[in-house]
Amino acid sequence: MRWTAFVAYFVVFVWFMGRTGIPFDRERLLLWIVGGLVVVSIGRPWRTLPRMFLDWSIFIIGITLYDFARGAARFVDAPIQVTPQAELDKIFGFGQIPTVWLQENFLHAKAHWWDAAASIIYATHFILPFVVAGILWAKDRVDWRWFATRFLVLCFLGCVTYAIVPTAPPWYASQVGEIGEVVRSTGRGWQIIHINAAETLIKKGQLVGNAFAAIPSLHAAWAALVATAVWRRVKGPVRWAVFVYPAAMALTLVYTGEHYFIDAVIGWLYLAGICFALPRIEDAWRRWRHREDPPDAEPSTGGLPSSADAVMAASVRDLPSAHASGGHEPHPQPSA
Repeated sequence: MRWTAFVAYFVVFVWFMGRTGIPFDRERLLLWIVGGLVVVSIGRPWRTLPRMFLDWSIFIIGITLYDFARGAARFVDAPIQVTPQAELDKIFGFGQIPTVWLQENFLHAKAHWWDAAASIIYATHFILPFVVAGILWAKDRVDWRWFATRFLVLCFLGCVTYAIVPTAPPWYASQVGEIGEVVRSTGRGWQIIHINAAETLIKKGQLVGNAFAAIPSLHAAWAALVATAVWRRVKGPVRWAVFVYPAAMALTLVYTGEHYFIDAVIGWLYLAGICFALPRIEDAWRRWRHREDPPDAEPSTGGLPSSADAVMAASVRDLPSAHASGGHEPHPQPSA
């Protein structure tokens, strides 16, 4: 039933895409993802649906609060930094600003295939993180929680930075004459592949967004988080190929004038810091909660259970018992 319903759901989704276009807007995209999770929950324990709605309600509320906080950061009225990041970028460009050099050499009057590639890569920022979150929840809720917590912490640390130290992107610095000519060219590639709805939605988002939220680059950080989440689940040397995606996103951001390369580097550093700090904060929280437990309540090792132990214990609790429907007693080993 689950697979039949999923195939039917996918067919309806493709039909709607044919009529209304790819759901680049977050509201429609999240609605489709949650609907898909309802379908893949068919046949699973009754608590799966309430758990899914609770998890995704918290996630969506967090994303909505981030959108408001990102816009509200403009009203703190801190001095806008325009030139320091351009000077730092000259280190990566051996004396030249990479954005200016790339556009001088590759941005022509007529759009080329690399402009289409840049537009597509840029647009994945609005789709891929949420699709990956949906797949992770369907596959492994523990992996989903790892992804969702880091995603939301990254968003809100970014908002705090935008409020305290607002930074201008290359296209703005060019408009005020601080650097050479830079065009905001994220939408030029849609002329080749004729998806005008995408260009319209992205331009609308750029108009209502915070123009001085360049550092850290969440475009680069989200791409790195997506790659890391996939890397954790894929085995073998091929899994390192996933990091081509954040590299391509960084190149796209620099080429299209949306960010300096230093913006992407700082976004990656934010993510690395979060991935380093969160497990230690979670362990400290567990120790604080168990500070009054009697000594005999602790494991024989004398330490507190790790995250992996807790996950294993939860998995064992969810196994069907011998007296439950579908449970069975293990077969005894034959005697010698």
